[in-house]
Amino acid sequence: MLLQRLPLFLQKVSFIPMSETMYYSEALHRVMEAFLEDPRVILLGQNINDHKGMFGTTIGLAERFGEDRVIDVPICEEAMTGLAVGAATQGLFPVVIHIRNDFALLSMNQLVNLASKFRYMFGGAFDVPILVRMVIGRSWGQGAQHSQSLQAVFSHFPGFTVIMPSNASSVLVDYPYLLSCSKGPIISLEHRLLYGLEFAIDTNIEPLKARVVREGKDITLVATSVMVLEALRAADFLRNSISCEVVDLN
Repeated sequence: MLLQRLPLFLQKVSFIPMSETMYYSEALHRVMEAFLEDPRVILLGQNINDHKGMFGTTIGLAERFGEDRVIDVPICEEAMTGLAVGAATQGLFPVVIHIRNDFALLSMNQLVNLASKFRYMFGGAFDVPILVRMVIGRSWGQGAQHSQSLQAVFSHFPGFTVIMPSNASSVLVDYPYLLSCSKGPIISLEHRLLYGLEFAIDTNIEPLKARVVREGKDITLVATSVMVLEALRAADFLRNSISCEVVDLN
C-alpha cells in the first residue's frame, strides 16, 4: 500500500481520498497540505497566497501554516530559487512554484549550475531536496513567451528528476514518494489545462513508472502530461479500425 512506503509524517495525514474522483488541482492541494505537515517544508511562489491560490493548489495554506512557510514572493525567479537552494542544503525541503515555466529560465543558473550539481561536487556532503513546480502549455490568450513546454530542456541536465503528472492519481502517488526519498531537485511540469479536469482515482499505481493506460494490439501511442488525454481521445476515435495501446510515460 502507498501509505506504508511513506515517511511517518505523511502516514499521519489522511490526504488519500475516499472519493472515486478528484480534480487535478484538488490532488495537488491535498499533497501540498500534507507536505506542510512536515516542518522542513516551505512553499515559495508568486501569487500563491492570493484568492486563486496557484490554480487552486495553495488556497488557504498560508492561513493554516503561516506566511513564514507559505511565502508569496515578488517577481524574482532567480532570487527565490537561489533562496530555496540554500535552504535545501541546510535541511529544509523547499517547494518552488513557477507560475510559468518560461520564466523559470531566469533561474537556470541556480537550478543547473548549483542545485543539480551540489551532491556530485561535494561528494554527497549536501543533499538538495527541492520540488520545483512549473506550469506549462497553452491556454486562453497565452503569448509565445508564456506557453512553452520545456521538459526536453530540463531532461538533458544530470541531477534532475523530471516528471509530468497527467492525472490526479499520479499527483497523489508520485509527489509523496519523491518527498520521502529524494536527495536532489525534482522538476515537475504541470499543464495548465489539467487543473480543472476531474479524474478517477487509483492510488495503488506504482510511483514514477510508465503506465499502460489503454490496452491495444496494433500500435502504441506514447505520451506525457495533457497529451495522454489527447492520445486516449485519438485511440477512441480509431477504435473501430485500429487498436491503440496508450502509454503514459509519467
